[in-house]
Amino acid sequence: MISGQHSDICLWTKNNREVRSKMRKNRGMTLSISIVLLLICLTQQASAATLYLSVTASMSDLFTEVADRFEKHTPTTRIVINTGSSGSLARQIVHGAPVDIYISANQYWMDHLVSQGLVDPGRRKIIARNELVFVGKPGHPIPGFEALSDLDRLAIGVPESVPAGQYAKQALVKAGLYQSLKRSNALIYAKDVRQALLYADRGEVDGAFVYRTDLAIARNAKLLFTVPEGFHQHISYPAAIISGRATNQNVLDFYHYLSSEEVSDLLAHAGFLPVQ
Repeated sequence: MISGQHSDICLWTKNNREVRSKMRKNRGMTLSISIVLLLICLTQQASAATLYLSVTASMSDLFTEVADRFEKHTPTTRIVINTGSSGSLARQIVHGAPVDIYISANQYWMDHLVSQGLVDPGRRKIIARNELVFVGKPGHPIPGFEALSDLDRLAIGVPESVPAGQYAKQALVKAGLYQSLKRSNALIYAKDVRQALLYADRGEVDGAFVYRTDLAIARNAKLLFTVPEGFHQHISYPAAIISGRATNQNVLDFYHYLSSEEVSDLLAHAGFLPVQ
C-alpha cells in the first residue's frame, strides 16, 4: 500500500515536470511568434509612407473613396485627408501645415499659393468642374433669382474664404440683389459649403447656394433652381503638388492617379462634370 502510493507520487511528479517543461516551451514559442509579428508590424509601419492631402469640403466624401482605392493599389502608402473651405486650407499651407497635395474649389486660392511660391505651376491641373444651385424646402418652389428678395434667410459660404460663397456673391451681384439682401441681414454666412447645405437641410434658412454635387448628401433640401453659368466664374477644381514635395514618388504617383480612368469614373459617379 505504501509502496504503491510512492510509485504513484513519483509518476505524478515525473508527468508534472514534463507538463511544466512543455508549457515553458510553448510559452517560449508563443513569445517568439509574438516578437516576430511585432517586428513585422513595426517594419511595415516604418516602411509605410504617409501622404497628406488638403481637400476642399465639396470633395471630402469623394476623396475618402479615392484615398481608399489608392491605398489598395499601394499598400505601403497611408493617406491623411484634411478638409475645409479652400481659403482656410490655403491659409494653413501658408502657415506651414504639412501638405503634399492641395485640391481647391476655385482658381483664386490656387493662384494665391502660386504667388507665395508654395505651389509649382508645372504641377497643377484641373480635375473636375461643377455647377452652382439653389436648394431649399420641398414644396416651396422658387423659380429663380426674382423670388429671392421675398426670402428672409439665405445661406451662402463666406465669400472671402469659401469658393461656393464667392460664386454665390457673384451671381447675386449679377442679379442686382446682393446689397439689398446684405442690408436686410437676409444672408447667413457659412464656414464652408457643407455647412450652408446643413442649414438648408435643417430648415434653418429658406434656401442655400451649394454645388449640384452636394445634392447627393442632402437629406431634406431639394433643388429649386440652377444658377446660369454666366452669372459667375467657371467652377473648376485645380489640384497641385506643394513646392518641394514632388521629390516624393508616392506624391507623384497620387498626383498622376488623379487623372486616371478610375478617378474619372468616381468623379462622374459623384456628379462632377468632366474637364473641358
